[in-house]
Amino acid sequence: MGSGMTVRAVINQATTRRRVLGGALAGAGVALGLGTEVRGQATLVGTPQGDMSGSEARYLFVGDRTQAQVAVYKIPEFTLAGTVEGVTFGTHGGSLLLPDGRLVFADTGSDEIVALQVTADGIPEISDRAAAEFGGGVAWMAADPSWRYVAIGSLQDNEEEQVLNILDLETFENTPIAFAMNEPEEITAWLLGDPVHLYVAVGGEIQSYDLGALLAGNTEPLGTVAVELGSHGGATDAVNQRLYYVTGPGTGFEVLDTAAGPAAYLTQIPWDVDDLSGGQNFRPRLTQDGGHIFGVMVPDLEDPTQWADAVVSNHVANLTDLSATRIEIGTGNFGGRWGISDRYALWAGTNADGGTVYLLDADAASPTFGETVATMPIALPTNAAVPGEDVTGTNTYATAITADSKYGFVSINGDSLVKVFDLEAQAEIAEIAIELPLNGYDGYLTVIETGITPVDVWAR
Repeated sequence: MGSGMTVRAVINQATTRRRVLGGALAGAGVALGLGTEVRGQATLVGTPQGDMSGSEARYLFVGDRTQAQVAVYKIPEFTLAGTVEGVTFGTHGGSLLLPDGRLVFADTGSDEIVALQVTADGIPEISDRAAAEFGGGVAWMAADPSWRYVAIGSLQDNEEEQVLNILDLETFENTPIAFAMNEPEEITAWLLGDPVHLYVAVGGEIQSYDLGALLAGNTEPLGTVAVELGSHGGATDAVNQRLYYVTGPGTGFEVLDTAAGPAAYLTQIPWDVDDLSGGQNFRPRLTQDGGHIFGVMVPDLEDPTQWADAVVSNHVANLTDLSATRIEIGTGNFGGRWGISDRYALWAGTNADGGTVYLLDADAASPTFGETVATMPIALPTNAAVPGEDVTGTNTYATAITADSKYGFVSINGDSLVKVFDLEAQAEIAEIAIELPLNGYDGYLTVIETGITPVDVWAR
């Protein structure tokens, strides 16, 4: 095969797509097969304030890559709906919320792709499973804009080969495809076009494939494009048929046009703009207007003890004119995983004066778009970074936000706590004590809601 690729056997639905019983059995705490069970209730710490009535069903999902358990909490009660045992959340890859309310992610403990759903009775369960090849870790995960396919990359120790798992969301069948890597980088993939094409970054090169032909066994790429190194995920612009590829500090987004099918190099949007430099957009998030990308930019520290002086900024890429601005947000040690709605981006960080939650304006029509519009204090993690001492191994925060911008959630990593904020009142209203430790970058938060079709097709 000229591409250095191997197509694994298709994983058959009959043997790996296991529907799990919910309803009365799940509510009774009966084991749901393969070590998966629902259990427990938790106690709310603190008293919610304000208007908590009239909300549609939605839930806070909490995962930790070191624990074989995930937890789901009710919103707005902020009490435990249940835990699912025997599932190890692939934190690096994040999750995808499907329009039907299922949450898709990698179970790295069992080498499976799973979908979690919350039943009409409010019970979390694993509704779908498919065997996968992750090699102990998960890289990046992205869907096509029609929400038919998902590509999920492995993060295995074999640096010469990585695997893309191509999941069909209609059947929940998975096809693992091995790719030879030119450089020891994280494999990154995009799904775009009609018919759907697969674009794969394999270390300094992006390869293009007709997905249908590839799944049928044609492994010859339609074309290849040279790109910079320093891989760390990407973004998809479905409107303009472009893909965005995160490269290393000192470079920027590599932008490729896919309108003709095979990807063609277009331009690079630099990281270093507006007299701010250093770092890369580690976890780009598409804004709800579909026309911009936000990202936490932290400069590279030659001396990790000087973290408190590091200027953290928002890199805002304009997908129409392919320009960028960089807006200073604060200083310190910010969490790189964060939530966004059509109104706000929610960031949190440790600085010399304590902990701060930042509300950024995510409304593209607003005159303060991309800027901080409010800040709120938050307790420091027990193992927070100390000014003048090495930041390595310390704890910060992760955030999530409801689609209606009403509630924000911020984990205090390492302390098994999630703080709840009323974003209208710009105040902390509750604290949820959880069982998962969430140390460092092990932990993860997101909101599960039904009837929402995300603009961003990348897992975060």
